[in-house]
Amino acid sequence: MPKVSSVRRVLAALVGGALGALLVLAAAPALAASPSFSVTGTRTYDATADTSSFAFTFGNQDAPQIAIQPCSAANLVSASGPGPAQVVTTGSGGPGMTGLALKPAPVGSYTLTFSGKLPSVDLTVNPGPQQSTFTVGFANCQLPAAAPAPAPAPAPAPAPVPAAVPAAAPAPAAVVAPAAVAAPDPAPAAPQPVAAAPVQPTVVEAAVITPAPAPAPAPAPAKPKPTLPFTGSGHVVHLLALALALVTAGWLIVCLTVAPAAQLVRARSRRDVR
Repeated sequence: MPKVSSVRRVLAALVGGALGALLVLAAAPALAASPSFSVTGTRTYDATADTSSFAFTFGNQDAPQIAIQPCSAANLVSASGPGPAQVVTTGSGGPGMTGLALKPAPVGSYTLTFSGKLPSVDLTVNPGPQQSTFTVGFANCQLPAAAPAPAPAPAPAPAPVPAAVPAAAPAPAAVVAPAAVAAPDPAPAAPQPVAAAPVQPTVVEAAVITPAPAPAPAPAPAKPKPTLPFTGSGHVVHLLALALALVTAGWLIVCLTVAPAAQLVRARSRRDVR
């Protein structure tokens, strides 16, 4: 019959193993979470060369590859990037298009130049179940509407023609006026009293204060999407860890209940024999 101390050691080891398996199972979703990448870029069009250039910055961490998919048929004129990045042909894409990829894709700045007026380019990091896709350029492969041409300036009005000046008429003969007779000055009129004008009260208009419009409420922050456990390539490891934890818990229950009962039965049987 094994000693009680050895049984306790076995039980302690089983409990420690069960706790370790539970910790691994709880941390597995965080360890198996897909890595995060970031892509920011701009599009420029060169009317002289008739080319569209897409300059973007790839951040956070390196990737095995970045798939490049133009939104319409276009030819790659040039490409530049950091370190050992190379452009390879993947053979995927829609009608009239050939998919391209950057292998490998280290963190840094890239520039891709295509022929014609290409609206946008889709960049897919690590194509597969955990891929991340970014679009550089105009959404839905639509170029913005061209601005209307300015209206032509109106023509200047013709200068007016000056009218002809008529000839001056001859001056009439001078007429001698009769001598004026001096009349006596009339007597001055009596001064009339001047009525005082009524004083009008000054009216002060009260200023009307218009209340400022209330600010628009800020949009509610987007809720993060929940991450489901047991997803990704490590779901088999998760299932094995869960099975190990269940087996360990069952063995622990058996050892805690059956082993002490067996010891009591054996002790009683010995006493009865004596």
